[in-house]
Amino acid sequence: MSFNLDFEKHYPHPPERVWQALVSPDSLARWLMPNDFEPIIGRVSKFRFPRGDCDGEEGIVLVEVEEIERPECMVWLWRNTDQDETTRVTFTLKPSNGGTLLRLNHRDITTEAEAASLGGGWPGKLASLQELLGP
Repeated sequence: MSFNLDFEKHYPHPPERVWQALVSPDSLARWLMPNDFEPIIGRVSKFRFPRGDCDGEEGIVLVEVEEIERPECMVWLWRNTDQDETTRVTFTLKPSNGGTLLRLNHRDITTEAEAASLGGGWPGKLASLQELLGP
């Protein structure tokens, strides 16, 4: 059994501006996680996140760009190094109501616990993207 998550958020900015926030390492660090991202097919980047415990260690998510169609679509293969599963994250941007409709799909999640964790995390990250982009 696999779990799939779907989110939509409208941003009052043109697709090109939202796209830049998705592909710029500096912007990604501000709304998602610190990283060494490059928007190049086949490139594997490290995204770092603090773990919930007190030891100060970071978790690592490896993100490989599987597909990119500027400025409409980007697909990542996403693997938390603490787990064996590789999932797929798709960002799709469409012009909408003078701004951009962003669809984020996170697919092929194999455990209910991971689906719950990611399902609880992505809405906050998309809200952080809104804060980064501004009104």
